[in-house]
Amino acid sequence: MSVRELLKAIGSQHAIANRLGVTESLPAHWIKRGTIPLRYWQGLLKMADEKGVEINLQTIYQVCVDGIREGDSI
Repeated sequence: MSVRELLKAIGSQHAIANRLGVTESLPAHWIKRGTIPLRYWQGLLKMADEKGVEINLQTIYQVCVDGIREGDSI
Protein backbone atom coordinates (compact mmCIF):
# COMPACT_ATOMS: atom_id res chain seq x y z
CA MET A 1 0.00 0.00 0.00
CA SER A 2 1.26 3.48 -0.83
CA VAL A 3 0.55 6.80 0.86
CA ARG A 4 -1.77 7.60 -2.05
CA GLU A 5 -3.72 4.36 -1.53
CA LEU A 6 -3.86 4.85 2.23
CA LEU A 7 -5.22 8.38 1.94
CA LYS A 8 -7.69 7.35 -0.75
CA ALA A 9 -9.06 4.64 1.55
CA ILE A 10 -9.63 7.24 4.27
CA GLY A 11 -11.15 9.98 2.11
CA SER A 12 -10.46 12.66 -0.44
CA GLN A 13 -7.46 14.92 -0.06
CA HIS A 14 -9.90 17.78 0.46
CA ALA A 15 -11.75 15.95 3.26
CA ILE A 16 -8.52 14.89 4.95
CA ALA A 17 -7.05 18.39 4.80
CA ASN A 18 -10.28 19.90 6.08
CA ARG A 19 -10.50 17.47 8.99
CA LEU A 20 -6.85 17.89 9.97
CA GLY A 21 -6.95 21.67 9.61
CA VAL A 22 -4.23 21.83 6.98
CA THR A 23 -4.06 23.13 3.43
CA GLU A 24 -5.33 20.86 0.70
CA SER A 25 -1.87 20.73 -0.83
CA LEU A 26 -0.37 19.06 2.25
CA PRO A 27 -1.80 15.55 1.62
CA ALA A 28 -0.57 15.86 -1.99
CA HIS A 29 2.88 16.65 -0.60
CA TRP A 30 2.75 13.49 1.55
CA ILE A 31 1.95 11.46 -1.55
CA LYS A 32 4.86 12.99 -3.42
CA ARG A 33 7.29 12.36 -0.55
CA GLY A 34 5.94 8.88 0.22
CA THR A 35 5.57 9.55 3.92
CA ILE A 36 3.19 11.17 6.41
CA PRO A 37 4.46 13.14 9.41
CA LEU A 38 3.79 11.38 12.72
CA ARG A 39 1.74 14.29 14.09
CA TYR A 40 -1.07 13.50 11.61
CA TRP A 41 -1.30 9.76 12.20
CA GLN A 42 -3.80 9.95 15.06
CA GLY A 43 -6.18 12.13 13.06
CA LEU A 44 -5.96 9.78 10.10
CA LEU A 45 -6.63 6.80 12.36
CA LYS A 46 -9.71 8.51 13.76
CA MET A 47 -11.02 9.26 10.26
CA ALA A 48 -10.39 5.67 9.17
CA ASP A 49 -12.19 4.33 12.24
CA GLU A 50 -15.20 6.56 11.58
CA LYS A 51 -15.39 5.24 8.01
CA GLY A 52 -14.94 1.64 9.13
CA VAL A 53 -11.64 1.35 7.26
CA GLU A 54 -9.21 -1.21 8.70
CA ILE A 55 -6.12 0.95 9.18
CA ASN A 56 -3.98 0.95 12.32
CA LEU A 57 -0.67 2.43 13.47
CA GLN A 58 1.27 -0.48 12.02
CA THR A 59 -0.34 0.11 8.62
CA ILE A 60 0.60 3.79 8.54
CA TYR A 61 4.09 3.05 9.82
CA GLN A 62 4.68 0.39 7.17
CA VAL A 63 3.37 2.63 4.38
CA CYS A 64 5.77 5.38 5.44
CA VAL A 65 8.75 3.03 5.81
CA ASP A 66 8.04 1.52 2.38
CA GLY A 67 7.81 5.02 0.90
CA ILE A 68 11.18 5.95 2.35
CA ARG A 69 12.77 2.70 1.15
CA GLU A 70 11.51 3.35 -2.37
CA GLY A 71 13.35 6.65 -2.34
CA ASP A 72 10.20 8.76 -2.51
CA SER A 73 11.29 10.74 0.51
CA ILE A 74 14.07 13.27 1.16
